[in-house]
Amino acid sequence: MIDALVLGRGAAGVSAALRLCEEKKKVVLVSRGVGATSLGSGSWDFGRVPQSATSLEALLGTLSWPKQYANAEGPRGSVTALLAQVEPHLPHAVSWERPFLLPSMSGGLRRVFCAQTMQTRIDFSGGGKKRYGLVSERSWRFRADFLAQQLNQELNRLGLSIEICAIDLPSKVKRVDIPLSRVATDLQWNEAAWQNLLEATAQLRQSVDGYLFPPLFPSPQKFEELASTLPAPCSEVLAWLEPTPGFRLEQAFRAAIQAKGVPTFECESLKFGMVGDRLQSLQTFGSRCESFEAGSYVLATGRLIGGGLVSSRQRVSESVFDLPLFGEGALRGLRTDASYRPLSEDGRPAFQNLFACGTVLGGVDYFGDGVGMGFSASTGRACVASLS
Repeated sequence: MIDALVLGRGAAGVSAALRLCEEKKKVVLVSRGVGATSLGSGSWDFGRVPQSATSLEALLGTLSWPKQYANAEGPRGSVTALLAQVEPHLPHAVSWERPFLLPSMSGGLRRVFCAQTMQTRIDFSGGGKKRYGLVSERSWRFRADFLAQQLNQELNRLGLSIEICAIDLPSKVKRVDIPLSRVATDLQWNEAAWQNLLEATAQLRQSVDGYLFPPLFPSPQKFEELASTLPAPCSEVLAWLEPTPGFRLEQAFRAAIQAKGVPTFECESLKFGMVGDRLQSLQTFGSRCESFEAGSYVLATGRLIGGGLVSSRQRVSESVFDLPLFGEGALRGLRTDASYRPLSEDGRPAFQNLFACGTVLGGVDYFGDGVGMGFSASTGRACVASLS
């Protein structure tokens, strides 16, 4: 019998599993796919960064969402503990001593901490008149001219004397509308595609102060090789929906779990056994069928991307245990007690040994508050505090 079984492989599930490992608990992690981290921006996005936040410590002190949840460790301890365990497994350096103002593929500028160094070589926070080239190929599904226009509008709104111009690379590819994720795969594994890109970028001689590239580099070594061929600094733009930068973070999460010896299983469906008001066992179905018995269960199935919610005409509920959701709109999610046990309609814990964390919880506007991975990291560690 294991001590705890964690459902979900995103930031919340990994944080919970790592916290349990610190207490020498026997943990198993089960998921129905990769975590939402794999679709992230590639930066450690812990929350909306106010202008007054000059350090990560200051940022964590200004966040409003931790006040809504009991957290014995505090958000600062949760974030730094997660960073300490995951950062060594990242294939690239992370800079998190100060905030950076960086362009995003959604067309705006974002202030972020814990950004990859490949993203921070061009920091728009500095003053002075600058001109940067946004590079693309016409075969890519990426409108550099349209994104440059949106970025310039944001730069003007902020009163920054920075201009973004679109630069087209010569292309040998006849196809068009190639997704950036496919481009990234080709650059990683197809040597001919990589050499074509290097040859094309070697011809860049525009009068610019730096170059911006869409997030195409699963391997930071590829980015460094390309950067060394350019006459000016280059950076990535933050991803929005393309998964390449988030893939790097997700791989680091997986490596951190593997380093702790936590068994991880993927499945297509689940079936639970119950005794009274306690969960007793779990069966997984898919390419491999497994059976587990655990003392406690952690629900970290997500909400926004992982399919943690289902809806019908009658009600909206959580997808694994059919638990009721409370709240409205962006604030809708599970309600829990002080120990993070999900509540039923009658206000009592649905199961005595079930705990929930991450975006499946309600009461936070994930987009409006810009909670990022900080909310998942904090609640993931806090929800298992009573088990340690």
